Amino acid sequence: MVTPIVRVRIVKWGSAAARVVVVGPRLNDRGGIARVNSAYAAAGLFNSDSADLIVRHFPSIRDGLPLGKLVYAGVRLIAFALRSLPPPTVVHLHTTSHGSFWRKFAYSWIARAKGARVIHHIHAFGFLEYYERGGHLRRAAIRTMLRRADALIALTAGMASHLRRIVPEQRIEILPNPVDLVSLRIEPTPLRNPRLVLFLGWLIPEKGIYELLEAVALGLRELPDLRLALGGFRNEVAVHKRVRRLGIEAHVEFRGWLNRVEVASALHECSVLALPSHTEGFGLVLVEAMACGTPIVTCPVGGIPEVVQSPRNAVFVPPRNATALCEALVTVLTDRKLREAMSAAGPRDAERFDTPDVLERLHAIYRRVLTPRASFL
Repeated sequence: MVTPIVRVRIVKWGSAAARVVVVGPRLNDRGGIARVNSAYAAAGLFNSDSADLIVRHFPSIRDGLPLGKLVYAGVRLIAFALRSLPPPTVVHLHTTSHGSFWRKFAYSWIARAKGARVIHHIHAFGFLEYYERGGHLRRAAIRTMLRRADALIALTAGMASHLRRIVPEQRIEILPNPVDLVSLRIEPTPLRNPRLVLFLGWLIPEKGIYELLEAVALGLRELPDLRLALGGFRNEVAVHKRVRRLGIEAHVEFRGWLNRVEVASALHECSVLALPSHTEGFGLVLVEAMACGTPIVTCPVGGIPEVVQSPRNAVFVPPRNATALCEALVTVLTDRKLREAMSAAGPRDAERFDTPDVLERLHAIYRRVLTPRASFL
């Protein structure tokens, strides 16, 4: 597939061409936002030097130990403060909660002080929970940041609806995360392990990792050859401890954080992807699983119902319910017709998230942000 070239009308604000600075994690780091920007990078977003629109990526944080991350983040913020942002410039901030919010709060303040326009791209329902559970100062800071933005981007309509409750006066764009569908194709298609369940993501309670381990322990009573592969990081010590407590060490494989090639291989190898999250902004791995024709068991929380549909390409279970999760996994693993139906629907359903299409919509958002102060040639 050839990535189409998206032409943006020349926008003048003064006499310079429009520029966009995208602020987020380093492209080769672990995590969802890095994967999103890597998909954009692969489609050529950050290496185009046309007269129409110049887009550059500005790393603001990196993987590593807390002290190293803090020092890196501070150095990068200073570098941004010293950076020239000649008009017209748009600063596109990928924002979540906790430390990410406060960093992007500082970036947005600096950008506006330099006369740039600001987009806040909200990536998690956790951001909304962070607002709701915050004290007066934090809630006021979040409202101020969102109100002063020139545009807000939400991953799903549900997330946009929640954001409107905080800032009803703001225009909110809805833009799903992109997936490089071509990179997920494997030819010839490998045979699947008929009893392998795969999990991809952070090994944290919010992703339902402990319920998944309990579900596997329960499922072994009916499927003694059941196996679970974990592709992810964080909280490894606690997860290893729970695996030992449940006595399922022989059935659980820790693969660490997987690169793009390894993700594609793992999704084609397993018979079902499990993502029993308690909350989820989008669930990028769900689109990747659909693209690979991999059946899915997940929870209808956050933005997930806008990404997958049960029973077309996924089976929904209540969050925090290991018994229901076990039953769903066993059903998918033992019902060949159900698996085949989901495998057939998935690749077609994933096409609406293909990077070139999402990239074109992102360019349109950049144009709209520039329009109020622009004259079109």
